[in-house]
Amino acid sequence: MNSDLARAEDIAAGMPRDYRADVHVGPYVRTVCVECRHVFMGRVYRTVCALCAPKKGTS
Repeated sequence: MNSDLARAEDIAAGMPRDYRADVHVGPYVRTVCVECRHVFMGRVYRTVCALCAPKKGTS
């Protein structure tokens, strides 16, 4: 599998609760949201997914 296909599959698997910019800029990991327990793709330091972040007032 080429890296473009792998990246596209990762993005599709992470939608809609991931941080799209994280997937395109630098390394990212699969992590679990501490609020809703959804697995999402994001930067190592993210602990809350994109859907729960606005509820907590964080980004």
